[in-house]
Amino acid sequence: MKIAEGCNRNCAFCAIPIMRGKQRSRPIESIVAEAGRLVQEGVKELNLISQDTINYGVDLGLKQGLTALLRSLVTVKDVRWIRPFYLYPQQVTDELLDLYAGEARITKYLDMPLQHISDGMLKRMHRLGDRKHVTKLVERIRAKIPGVFFRTAFIVGFPGETDAMFEELKQFILDMEFDRVAVFLYSDEEGTSAVDLDRKVDQAVMEERRNELLALQESISEAKNRDYLGRTMEVLVDGISEESDRLLECRHEGLAPEIDGVVFCDRSAAKPGEFVSVTVTDVAGYDLIAQPVGRADAPTAAPAVPTLLMPKKSGAGYR
Repeated sequence: MKIAEGCNRNCAFCAIPIMRGKQRSRPIESIVAEAGRLVQEGVKELNLISQDTINYGVDLGLKQGLTALLRSLVTVKDVRWIRPFYLYPQQVTDELLDLYAGEARITKYLDMPLQHISDGMLKRMHRLGDRKHVTKLVERIRAKIPGVFFRTAFIVGFPGETDAMFEELKQFILDMEFDRVAVFLYSDEEGTSAVDLDRKVDQAVMEERRNELLALQESISEAKNRDYLGRTMEVLVDGISEESDRLLECRHEGLAPEIDGVVFCDRSAAKPGEFVSVTVTDVAGYDLIAQPVGRADAPTAAPAVPTLLMPKKSGAGYR
């Protein structure tokens, strides 16, 4: 569900303000009305998107617009999961985090693209904050929302990124152990200030850096997935798996559609759109294998590990 269009920020790499203009937020009443209609049609999960979701409502004169919107959406009858995307790492209030922690219908899932961690890179990117701020923010989020599933994104190859800056980013990912990480290759976008920056990074170097980060994150994500072994959880059934018509593809609340991986379970467990309790029995890369609670006929072999879906390399995709 789109809650706003456009962006007021000035990130050096991003063409969104040029393409879509200043942020224009939909009124809360309009969003809640649409949510009600969708739920009546059988929708169980509301995914909230905009280019700068943390800034929702600023143009409407709201001081904590996202918090106010979420408080209104949780009143919609029969909505099960509410999942905001694209939270900029600024203006993250305790009130918002307390709402995440205390309201069961808001998924314990944070999608917060950080873009880099080197102070030099963040400054050249025109990103607010520095490494100290970002690190404290991640720690505060995890303290406020125990068990939060944290997804972020980084850009490699931004003009001026040195080997030392890349190694700093790599070590940060290793230290922070995010649940999922997307990695973008920098590309010039017409009209952005980054186009005119010097010290461009060679394409082959960018690709090598991306591959290093993805390999590192895959090992982190698989290790974190192993913590789910033996656990029972509620999952939403999305549909029949493309890997095998004997399997269903499901998701727990920490998995967003299409980008984070799935939970595979037996096709007879439930129907698409239903919630079912399952016990995790195995791990397949970014995915989990599970069996319905009370049954012992889980898939005996994991399907081939699907490649983690990554956003296309596009300035419009940078957040």
